[in-house]
Amino acid sequence: MRITSQILARNFSLNMNRHLSRIDQFNSEISSGKKLNKPSDDPSGTMMALRIHSRIERNTQYGRNIEDGLGRLGIAENVLNDVKNLVTRARDLAIMGNDATFNSQDRSIIAIEVDQLLEHLLNLANNESVEGYVFGGTRTETTPFQAFRDDQNKITSVLPNGNIAAKVARVVGDDATVEVSADSNGILYGTGDLFETLIELRDGLNGSNPDQIGESMGRLSNEFIDNIVGLIGEIGTRASYMLDRKSELDDDFVQFSEQLSEIEDTDFADAMLQLSQSLAAYEAALLAGTQVLNTTLINALR
Repeated sequence: MRITSQILARNFSLNMNRHLSRIDQFNSEISSGKKLNKPSDDPSGTMMALRIHSRIERNTQYGRNIEDGLGRLGIAENVLNDVKNLVTRARDLAIMGNDATFNSQDRSIIAIEVDQLLEHLLNLANNESVEGYVFGGTRTETTPFQAFRDDQNKITSVLPNGNIAAKVARVVGDDATVEVSADSNGILYGTGDLFETLIELRDGLNGSNPDQIGESMGRLSNEFIDNIVGLIGEIGTRASYMLDRKSELDDDFVQFSEQLSEIEDTDFADAMLQLSQSLAAYEAALLAGTQVLNTTLINALR
């Protein structure tokens, strides 16, 4: 095969472009800090990086869900502790009012404090935060509990404002969902109604009715405290699980970040070495090619 000057010139141009392409590649890696600046740099690495980025984004959303859920559960636990303290005080007042040495005037004074506790309980039951109503389930537009009053503005009954038992949950993993609402059934409504019990205690004290006072005292001493403590325990268990999931997500983030760094980030020592070698190869090819082309041109002119 006869090697012409045109072939030499074309090969020289191709070789110089190849050297320049490698110089540009390593220069881009060094300046950007990334080995993957476009998909063609490493197609398989690009696909793996995209999968890892997708996983990180999904886990980040799980983390936000956990933070939101922990906030809801923390508020619910605080409110329930306030309710527990309120029940304890109401029980103490019931015991005082059941004392035979107290007269009707004494019991009427105690009834005033019970009525204040009833109003405070209504405020706790309708507690609202940025996450919504603590005991409202999925209802966000209306307060969970509605009070009915007499002509003296005294509460006569309190009822749930619609269905407040709907569960609120947060997705915290691929196949993991945690309830973050607090169902007050057995405490504020349903099988146990603390509102009704306080109303009966107040009215029993005002009427000096020992049977009514005693019945209210019994429920306050056993039923409600047990239910509240049980619900607080459930909330604590859910919060503990979510904290464990958060720790797992944090560990995953570290692992995925390390994997991404290996795929995407520039090894500066290696890139500088490769750039230096590519520049040397480019200069050597340029010198050799220039000499060959000059010799060919001179021979052609003879």
